[in-house]
Amino acid sequence: MAIRCTIVASMYNARPDVLEVIERLFFPSLIRNASSHWQFLLLDDASPLQGETERLVARFAPDLRRAFGDFQFLRNPRNLGFAGSYNRGMRRADGQHVILLNDDVYLPQGSLEGLLDVLRCEAGAGLVGPVTNWVCGYQNTRLFPRLRDFSPSELERIEAFARELKRRVGRRVIPVTRLIGFCLAISGDLIREIGYLDESFTHGLYEDDDYCLRARKAGYRVLLDASTFVEHGGPRGGGMSFRQNLRKTLAAAVANGVRLAKKHDIPLSALARQSLEGFLQFLLDRRTVTAYLKPYLADGMEGHHV
Repeated sequence: MAIRCTIVASMYNARPDVLEVIERLFFPSLIRNASSHWQFLLLDDASPLQGETERLVARFAPDLRRAFGDFQFLRNPRNLGFAGSYNRGMRRADGQHVILLNDDVYLPQGSLEGLLDVLRCEAGAGLVGPVTNWVCGYQNTRLFPRLRDFSPSELERIEAFARELKRRVGRRVIPVTRLIGFCLAISGDLIREIGYLDESFTHGLYEDDDYCLRARKAGYRVLLDASTFVEHGGPRGGGMSFRQNLRKTLAAAVANGVRLAKKHDIPLSALARQSLEGFLQFLLDRRTVTAYLKPYLADGMEGHHV
């Protein structure tokens, strides 16, 4: 059986609340989106909560094996970091295309298929990402308010928003300069041409910016799928793995930013402006995809205020 897509997800669990998001949001929504023609590679990047992580995976493993054509759980012998862990999965991937997923997302029904459809149908597409509610970037929007809890009504609120967005927007793509790597569909052709994530960007910062720049330099398009929504972070917000060690995250942000600027000959002032803009996009919903979506949602959406 040909594997059409490989999904690669990496976990680093140092707190019980991170495991709760995986248990109540990520795994259930992933299983509902699964296909027997897809491969799922799940990596544990030497989580401090190793025992708890392995017990959680063992609980879901039978369902994951039934849902996917191939499910593999890989334990990294040491902490490889975001890029290193994902590269290990990408190198083992058998699919025609790859989707990278953070473990703190909720995937509405049909969201992964939507991203793959754009990747397959848009000429020159190299990278495709969804609209979301918790990133520092253009694809962020406050049209979907943060989850209050893990209740069924809150999860249905995600599904209802995603369905209505898809219905109203149809299939619309927006060329962008960068996408955030929390949910990223990657063309197999692009991987074969430019390779994998640069592991010199430690701790999961700027390696996605670097990959987008390399894709564009190779002539591939970086696209935002404006009709596909993926919830990020649950009630506690996205980036939980980063917040497990805030000091390390801040140090890596500075070091990786300098590394990106040198590698691509970007003035540090320009990179600082980009970082500030990303923060304002997250904080104020300023210059984000919201402005593009509002005309489609002018009369509001049930349960939401536009």
